Amino acid sequence: MSLFKNPRFTAASGSITIGFFVLAGFTFLMTQYFQFIKGYSPFGTGLRLLPVATAIAIAAVVGTRLAVRVGNNVVVGAGLALWGGAILWIATVNTSTPYYVIVGQMIMGGGGLGLITAPATEAIMGAVPTEKAGVGSAVNDATRLFGAALGVAVIGSIAASLYHSRLASTVSASLPAPASAAAKGSVGGALVAAKTLGARGLAGPAQSLVSSAVGAFEHSLNGALHVAGVIALLGAVMAALLLPARPRTAEDAAPSEVEMWLSGARRLRSIPSPAAPVIGAAGGSVSVLQLDGDWAHVRGGDVDGWVSRHFLHDLPPATVDA
Repeated sequence: MSLFKNPRFTAASGSITIGFFVLAGFTFLMTQYFQFIKGYSPFGTGLRLLPVATAIAIAAVVGTRLAVRVGNNVVVGAGLALWGGAILWIATVNTSTPYYVIVGQMIMGGGGLGLITAPATEAIMGAVPTEKAGVGSAVNDATRLFGAALGVAVIGSIAASLYHSRLASTVSASLPAPASAAAKGSVGGALVAAKTLGARGLAGPAQSLVSSAVGAFEHSLNGALHVAGVIALLGAVMAALLLPARPRTAEDAAPSEVEMWLSGARRLRSIPSPAAPVIGAAGGSVSVLQLDGDWAHVRGGDVDGWVSRHFLHDLPPATVDA
């Protein structure tokens, strides 16, 4: 629990939790929307959700590069704001919304979530000591699982409550009790009950039930996704204010020294920081400017930028005074 005293670790974990909280709620409701309102098969529904997954994958790559340029807080905050804005837009869908509009909404939302994942993950892993990398990785995974589980529970409960209250006020009191009970359980149950009524020659009540159930579901989806969107926007504010913009410097990692492995010497050395020459290379000395977890910002010779600390192992060893 001591790791959560680090604002960088806490803000990054919270950002991922919120991102996946909203994703799970979105997926839970939009799956029902596509199947019960639009009438797509489970397979067709899965295909129609691909734009959000594709956007997440592409934006995750872009987010990593942007974070180096403008800072983690800007990228993660912007990602959550984009995600929240997309969810609020998705909250306006109804039975007549064309699929291409929903595609645009999903691309916008997936792009926002993709911007969150990689920089926030890097922030989590960079905030823990190397010897506790396993703990950081476990927390990183747990934030996703916890957020998703909480999203289905909270957003699903809000949607169910809104659906039940709206349907109770609109469904005909003359419906048979079994049909009424099934309809109040879920929109899927309502459609099955309406089909049963139609097969029994009760076309009027069946059509009325379908209309009431679809209207109640739209109401529940709109309300629940508005809540999810607002939560994402609040998360954006949190990330912008609490998540440090840049990785910690070498001076932050230790008051006067930075520990690292030099594979040529095969022993732990202490190197003065933050910009002391650490290794003699053909193109000149290489200096460590910043350290962040398993990444190092180095400059010298032909190198200037962020590299894996394992990169340092491949450089020719040099004598370094402790």
